[in-house]
Amino acid sequence: MFPVQAVLTHARDRHPGFDRMQTPDPAAVRFLSEYAQRLAARTLEINPEVLGSDVEIPLPLADFAAGAELPDYHYLHGGTVHHVDGSHEPLVLLPWDARETRLGATTHAGRLFLTGRPEHWGGASRIVLRIAPATAEGLRRLTDTVELPVGAFPACVAAVAAFMGGRPVRDGTPPPNRADLVGEQVAAESVYLTEIGNRRRAQTWSILEVW
Repeated sequence: MFPVQAVLTHARDRHPGFDRMQTPDPAAVRFLSEYAQRLAARTLEINPEVLGSDVEIPLPLADFAAGAELPDYHYLHGGTVHHVDGSHEPLVLLPWDARETRLGATTHAGRLFLTGRPEHWGGASRIVLRIAPATAEGLRRLTDTVELPVGAFPACVAAVAAFMGGRPVRDGTPPPNRADLVGEQVAAESVYLTEIGNRRRAQTWSILEVW
């Protein structure tokens, strides 16, 4: 993760014409918000585990039938049930239409519902879900955080610089070479996406080696 302000500052460093008169902060932030969302989608296609944070749900639920509200997310990786005796086990995630077939949990309309009856969960103290949060699409301020791995920082900087390079600069300021800026963006994206792809392959080989 990294701050929006840092992305814009580094992008403006690419050319003397990339000041706030040429590209006001709100316009740059809106572009970065859209770009970060697209890059997050590409990231999830290649390696969903790269985007993940833990969400803890205390048990028992205040209202078992109502379930627990979830934050907006791109992807739900899975979860773990923690028992009061200190043990834990994977949370079984079921499709909504299979919610009555076995003990586990299912999601519907932004909420997590536990199957079975409350007494079936009496030995559990909490559930920890691993999700890919959907915050990259909501960037609005310079103080916001881009919810992408730090390795995506150069790609975001290059993309914002290319965006600025497509806008007119002040009279007397040499225009930027937009082709070079776009080329830098493509190269930075390629490096980032290759790196997260390699990370997933390394994880896969590690699992195979253990087995």
